[in-house]
Amino acid sequence: MTAPYPTAPDSTAPIPTSRQRMSTARAMAARDLHAALLEAHRRGDAATLSRLYTDAADGAASEEEAGFFLTHAFVMALDAGRPEAKTLRARLVRMGRDTP
Repeated sequence: MTAPYPTAPDSTAPIPTSRQRMSTARAMAARDLHAALLEAHRRGDAATLSRLYTDAADGAASEEEAGFFLTHAFVMALDAGRPEAKTLRARLVRMGRDTP
């Protein structure tokens, strides 16, 4: 007969640290984002690409990475004629990656 509740994990197994759990979550999110970007590129959907690149910039690990993704988001927003292009450009200016 099995217990109606989960059993305790093996006490010899290491418990992942908070940093390891976050790293795993980021890796999973990065794979999902990468797949979504590839699909949007395949469809030629500049509006979706702008949103996805903006999401990537917002979750970037460094300012350099954020600038890379924001530049792509800005270009795609321009290509799609999206109003957020103005906001994205302002963010790039604040980062010193475009001139006012």
